[in-house]
Amino acid sequence: KFWVAEGYPSYVIRQYTLSTAWDTSSTITSTSQTANQMFGVTDNMIHAFSSDGQYVFGIGRGSSPLTVYRCALSTAWDITSTKTITSQSSAIAGTGYDFAMYVHPSGTKLFVLDDASQVFEFSFGTAYDVTTLNSTATASKNFYSSTASTPAASMEFSSDGTKLYLAQLNGTYLLYEFSLSTAWDISSASTTANSSTAVAN
Repeated sequence: KFWVAEGYPSYVIRQYTLSTAWDTSSTITSTSQTANQMFGVTDNMIHAFSSDGQYVFGIGRGSSPLTVYRCALSTAWDITSTKTITSQSSAIAGTGYDFAMYVHPSGTKLFVLDDASQVFEFSFGTAYDVTTLNSTATASKNFYSSTASTPAASMEFSSDGTKLYLAQLNGTYLLYEFSLSTAWDISSASTTANSSTAVAN
C-alpha cells in the first residue's frame, strides 16, 4: 500500500493497494478518507504512519498554531477502518509552513520538515502519545543551503537512523543524502550531502 495526501479543495488522504507488492505497474485499487474523517479537522494535512501501522499522525499545513493529531486505526495500515482521534495538548513551536513529518520507529520522536528545509526534532513523553509531545523542539538543523537554496518537499530516514534523505521541491528535483553521526539525533546531522541524485525532470 501507499498513501497520498491531497490539499484544496478535496482535503483527502488516498490509500492505494497494489496487487503485487512494491510493483506500481500491477493492478491498483484505491479508497480515500477526508482530513476531517482522519483527524477531525478540514485542512491540507501532512501525515506519517507509526512503524506498525496502528497510528497515523497529521499536521495541518495551513493551520496556526501547528497542532499534531493522532488517528488510531482499528486495523493496521487501513485508513478506512474504525478510528480514534487524539490531538496534542499544546501546539508545536518554531516551525514554519510544514512539508513533511516522520515518526521514530519506537514512537519516542517526531521529526518535522518546514518550508525552509529545516528539520525539527520533538520528543514524546510516552511513545506515540501526542498528549505527551513536547511542544518545543529538542533539536533542529537547517539544510537550505545544502539543497541548492531550494526548499526540500519530503523527508525520509534510513531504518537505522544514520541517514537522512531530503527531496528537492523544484528546479532539478534532486534527492539528497545526509549522514547523522548519532542515530536519530538531527543535531548530529552533517549539512554536507553525501550524494545527490536526480529523481524527476
